[in-house]
Amino acid sequence: MTPPVDTAALGSLLAAATPGPWKTLGHDGVWRVEGTAGETVFDDGSADGEYDQKCTTADRDAILALRDAAPALLDEIERLRTDLAATRATLDCANALIGEAADDAKRLSDDVERLRAELAATHATVACANAIIDRLRWALLDARKSIREMAGGDPWSGDGDSPEQCISEALAATVKKP
Repeated sequence: MTPPVDTAALGSLLAAATPGPWKTLGHDGVWRVEGTAGETVFDDGSADGEYDQKCTTADRDAILALRDAAPALLDEIERLRTDLAATRATLDCANALIGEAADDAKRLSDDVERLRAELAATHATVACANAIIDRLRWALLDARKSIREMAGGDPWSGDGDSPEQCISEALAATVKKP
């Protein structure tokens, strides 16, 4: 993996170098690169014909293009690093929220299961209570029948009476009986 670009170091080098943009000047195979103030940045070694060529034309063109693009490239790297840091912060926040939501969902799921169990137990208690009420009704009817028979009355009369009336009637009959 390529190490990250040290944008600060490159920025310092660019600041110390001849300001751009640079341009190529030359004729008849002799050329030089100069800065914006006309100063020679480098030449092919033969500007005065005294040296062999030290830089190919392709290298020269690449150096010029890269040098001129360097400030924008460094700015873009810094912008992307800033964006990446912000994105990571957002992702960390989102992950924290997802974790909290998962915890909440687990708690809610546990509450739902607990409430379902409580509801099932309540249904069972109500069913049991209804069964006991039914047995008590039958026992009350049997007791009313027995009491009416003991009092000498018709055991099946007053079928529409409320349980309270049946109890009152049964007590009254018991008290009257010698």
